[in-house]
Amino acid sequence: MKNNNFYNSITKKSFVKLLPYIIAISCTTLFFSSNFFPAKTKAYTEAKRIYTEVKEKRTVALEKLKAKGKGSKEYEAYLKEKIAADIAWEKLNEIKEEDKIFSFINIHQFLY
Repeated sequence: MKNNNFYNSITKKSFVKLLPYIIAISCTTLFFSSNFFPAKTKAYTEAKRIYTEVKEKRTVALEKLKAKGKGSKEYEAYLKEKIAADIAWEKLNEIKEEDKIFSFINIHQFLY
């Protein structure tokens, strides 16, 4: 019985000494395991490709529509709104860049 207590005390001491190494190996393994998974799923990649194709077709159709409408009141109103929207978009992107913390979108994402 005395021998068993000696074995338990040695095992506990060894485990406590090895614990930092076990944690370090586990964390390193988890950190680098992300390299084996794709950044985007196949479904996302396919949906993005389809969206890009459809967007290009929409752009061509929009250009044709703009060419026909040049000089009209509606086209001038559209240009004013487009300029205002472009300015607002630039402002939004500036604020997004200012809000980034260590390349995270915002403080909430950084903390999680």
